[in-house]
Formats: sequence, structure tokens, C-alpha cells
Amino acid sequence: MDLLFTPVKLGTCELKNRIVRSATNGHLSDEKGQVTPLWADTLIELVKNEVGLVITGHFCVDKMQRADAGQPVLDEATDESLLRRACDGVHRYGGKLFFQLSHSGIKGVESVNGAPPKPPPRISLGKSSTVWLSSLPSRRKSAKRAMRAACGADFPMIVKADSNGCGDLPALLQLYECCGVDGAEVSGIDFNRRAGQKTPFYLDALICEPDFAAKLKSGAQDGSKCLACNGCYTIYRKRFVRCVQHQDEIEQFKTIPW
Repeated sequence: MDLLFTPVKLGTCELKNRIVRSATNGHLSDEKGQVTPLWADTLIELVKNEVGLVITGHFCVDKMQRADAGQPVLDEATDESLLRRACDGVHRYGGKLFFQLSHSGIKGVESVNGAPPKPPPRISLGKSSTVWLSSLPSRRKSAKRAMRAACGADFPMIVKADSNGCGDLPALLQLYECCGVDGAEVSGIDFNRRAGQKTPFYLDALICEPDFAAKLKSGAQDGSKCLACNGCYTIYRKRFVRCVQHQDEIEQFKTIPW
């Protein structure tokens, strides 16, 4: 247990401990996909309660290619003061904040975006680096190298790897490492096929208890109240992902009329 609360480095970035809130789309944006004060305060609350690194839910880089109505967008309309509010608050408590950037490609939802889905565009990263964002390993390799070149050697960079369809996952992670990637968040559950099953499969203590890490550190609690009931996933793609068993106990949600 003590090891959980010791510092660790991710590339050049030192984390205060080894507890990471993985990328979770809490659907805390408004109807246009813009971030809200509740979005910022939810991230701060996690770090205030001993989470060392928070990875945001996937921010769409093209407002016309959102994967669902609750996906946040990062574009020229984004309120920079709310981004600053989140970053300053997280740093105030010694935490780090990583942004997950995504493009839904052919999985874009036409009813949400008002336009049919389209493949990711060819993008330019710097004077000589042009890449095509793709799921193909060869193109992933060129993309990661171009991103590293554009960001510089000191900028921490992680990727999300889906173990459901990437083939040889260890080989893919080794390829990423060779491209200068500092770490990977591995996702491996096919939620669409398993949502609604009675057998518990999804455990997210930090959705159930944002202060779970603090309770662990203090010794006040050695296990989560999360029942793995899958309820937080069954309301996915609706507004405000939350624990359906204990939502009334979460301070920042108390004023929301569900």
C-alpha cells in the first residue's frame, strides 16, 4: 500500500503518487460540447483527494465529429478560463492533468453533429511532419513520431491503446516506446457488448467515491463502496456519468436536478 503513495516519473513528468484516474468521459460539458465549471471542479476534487494524475475524457478536436452528445470539444470556442481553472486547481494540490485528444472518424454520430462521419484529416505537425491519423500500426508509428517531434523531447506524451483490436499489444507498446511515447493507458473492455449484463464487470471506485484514494492513504478505508453494478455505464451517453448507488453522497453533484 505504501508504494501507491510514492512519487514516480512518467517521462520528464514527476507524479506525486501512482494513482491515476484513467480517461473517463463524465459528460460534464454543455449541449455544444463546451466544458463547464462542474467539469473543472470534478477534476480538482480528485487531486485534492490524493489522485496523482487525472486524464480527461476524450476531447474531440473537430466539433463536427463528436462520438456522442456528451463528448467535450477543444476548439476556438473553448473557455480558456475554465481550462486554467482546472489546471491551476490540480496543480495547487500537487497533481498533474493530461488531456486526451481524439477524433471519432467513421464513428462520428450524424444525429449529434448534423453531418455524416468522415475519416480523420491529414494534418500538419511542424514544417516537415505530416501524418494521417489512423488505426493502422504503420500510420500510428508515423503519427507518434511526428507528434514527438512537434512537442519536443521534454513534453510528456501518452497514448491510449485498445487491446480489443490492436493485435499484438506488447509489440504495439514497444513500437510506441521506440517512437518516444512515455506511457500508455490500456483499455480492453468491450462495453457495448457487455452493458446490461447482470454479471458485474466494471469497477470504478473513483466514480463511486472521488475521495477513495484519500481514504486509502489515511487508513480510514481499505476497500471501495463500488458494487460493480455497471450502473455508471448504463447511463453512459447521457448527461453526467455518476454512481447511481451513491450519487447523493458526492458533494459537487448535490445541486444538480437529475
